Amino acid sequence: MAQYTEWQMGALDPDAIPENDRFETPLTLRVVALDHPDDGRRDAELTVADTDGNTLTLSIWTTHEVDVDWRVGHRYRLKNVRAKQWTSNGETHSLLSSTRNLTATDLGATTDSAVHLLVIGDTHIGYRHREAKPAWAHDSDGRAGFTNALSLARNLDVDAVVHAGDIFDHGVTQADALEATQALADLHADGIPFHYVVGNHDTKTGLAELDAFTTKTDVDHHLHRAPVPLSSDDLDVALYGIDHTNGRLDDVDLEATVSSYFGTNVLVLHQTPSPIVDDDGDLLYSDGVDVRPLLDIDGASINLVVTGHLHVPAQGMVRGTDVPALITGPTIPISTLDRNTTPCAWLVTVTDDGIDITRYPLNE
Repeated sequence: MAQYTEWQMGALDPDAIPENDRFETPLTLRVVALDHPDDGRRDAELTVADTDGNTLTLSIWTTHEVDVDWRVGHRYRLKNVRAKQWTSNGETHSLLSSTRNLTATDLGATTDSAVHLLVIGDTHIGYRHREAKPAWAHDSDGRAGFTNALSLARNLDVDAVVHAGDIFDHGVTQADALEATQALADLHADGIPFHYVVGNHDTKTGLAELDAFTTKTDVDHHLHRAPVPLSSDDLDVALYGIDHTNGRLDDVDLEATVSSYFGTNVLVLHQTPSPIVDDDGDLLYSDGVDVRPLLDIDGASINLVVTGHLHVPAQGMVRGTDVPALITGPTIPISTLDRNTTPCAWLVTVTDDGIDITRYPLNE
């Protein structure tokens, strides 16, 4: 799995731009304009800006086969960018170009006021102890996917990590659980809170260590039906959570009267949600737990539904509403169904303009 490392931030130093070579360190740049030239040579022509607002052109050449979803307003951390610099009529000009091994990490939308959440699910720490699993999954280690996701959270400088259940597998050992909670303690020391709901595979062994972690940090990391507030400047977000249940959700009481306090409310579950539809209006799942009774309770509107439990990541909408649904998928390959599905994490960015969701593959 890919390991995320520290990246260079800040403004471009004109004196540090190579004349005709690659940058030695990664760059963090924002896309301010995007064009797709119809010349058969370039897939995209980007205008990018550094933190001081200085702009350059970045050409993405077709021959380099760069597979990136470029989005205006998003920041990207770029590695293996080539620069060309020349002087004409006394003026210095610079141009950035892709290379065959260019990598781009989408850091999400930029805004003066935003709450950034790294959302994950189904890390299944302890999965490697299962006796019955596909031969191709023998090397799947939930610890690696978990720590890789937490490293990504640090590099994205998120406001919180949100876990949609099944932190642990039913085969988890106490040593596994201790290792996971130590990783959470390190995350807590870095100033990034961790919030979770309980999944159907989370066992007493793992949950006991999470309880000890809660006692040690004096923070209730377990999401409940009462809001957990997060804020950035004048932007307020609330997290709610409901642990996995085999029953219905229409008899669950979320703490109401939140709409007057929080601009955006995120509900975290560990269920097969229903009815969730794709862009064509087709149901993603033939059955599941109806989430609609939870979306409007005494005027408290839920703005995003996040759920784990299913091992293929997906996005959709709750049918008949404008509420998006995010199915996290796992952080490691853990079932035959998702053998060819890339494990991932999600960056959820909440701004005054709405909710932006960006997927991050966790293996390369």
